[in-house]
Formats: sequence, structure tokens, C-alpha cells
Amino acid sequence: MRSSHSRVGPFLAAVLLLLLPVGIRGASDEPASTEWLNDDWDGMHRFISQGTIVKGHKFGFIKQQGSCDVDNLWLSWSTTQQVSDLEAVEARIQLTVATTSIQVPVELVGSAPLTPTTTVVAFSNFAAGEELVKLLSNGGEVVVKLAGPEELVSRFEVLEDRFALGGFAASREAAEAACQRDREGSEASADAREGVDR
Repeated sequence: MRSSHSRVGPFLAAVLLLLLPVGIRGASDEPASTEWLNDDWDGMHRFISQGTIVKGHKFGFIKQQGSCDVDNLWLSWSTTQQVSDLEAVEARIQLTVATTSIQVPVELVGSAPLTPTTTVVAFSNFAAGEELVKLLSNGGEVVVKLAGPEELVSRFEVLEDRFALGGFAASREAAEAACQRDREGSEASADAREGVDR
């Protein structure tokens, strides 16, 4: 389902791409973390896991103040090629948990250079429904594959990565709670301002 209430635009994508450190493939022999990470920025709450093939790949979701019930998919991926001419292109990614595979439409919302030869690309703006959230909550790992269109997929060297799902449900709950606290704090501030204006 397309996310209409909590869209990620180019500015927010750039901020999110730079918010958390992004590993570079082959930079270390350390295994990727199987933990989910939560980060918060200006009413936005992201919960993500890093790839097991490329540590810099991130898969997760964003909850934004004003639409805390929406789980907006977030995927960041790396390439050695430029993709700025493809921003706003609708891409398809395939998510596979155990024997269940689904394809979802996402938008290429932004890209940022990481090094002189590596660009990090962000995909978002797909709201996960209850069935997808349940599938991820009960799975051991999700295999994410860039599935199309060919003009986009051909610009990436690594098309598939795996992300551990242990901790997904708890991380999602923490993001939901933080989002609700922000919303309640914002409403309380608005009420206080109204009281001063009277």
C-alpha cells in the first residue's frame, strides 16, 4: 500500500542516509549485527537492521509524528554507479520470509555519496499492512531483492541481501511508543500555546 501520510522526500532521505554510520562491503571481517536499531530525529522514528551480505545495507521502517500507525518501509542500498537521474522512479523489491515472497513498490527517494566510488541510495514510501508486519514479526530473516525496473537494477552490483528479524517486533514497539510520546508532547505544547493566546 502506498504511504500517503508519511512520505519520505529527498531532504529527509538525505538526512536519514547520513544519520547512522553506513558500513562498506569488505571493510571488515566482523559479522553484521543481527540486532535492530532505533533512531529518532525531529518527530521521525526509524527502526532498522543491517544487511548480512553488505553491512551498509539497511532495511526497516519509519514512523512519523502524525501517522504513528503507519510503518513506512525504509531501504538503503549501495552502488558504485550514479542513480541521481532515477530519483522518484518507482522500484520493485521482493521480500522473502521462509517460503513466502511478495513484491512491493517503493520509490527511490534520494541518494548520497559515501565515498568517491560509493553512493548510498534510499528507497521508501510503501506502507506495510498488517499481514506484512505479522510475517516479519514471526520470521527468522527476510531476503530483500531489488527486482525492477531493469534501468534501475542494472546500476547495482549486489541485488540481494539478508536481514535478521530477531528483535523486529520489540524495535517496532519501541518506535511506536516514541512516536506516540512525541505526538502527545506536541499536542500538549499546542494546548499550552492556545492557553497563552487566550
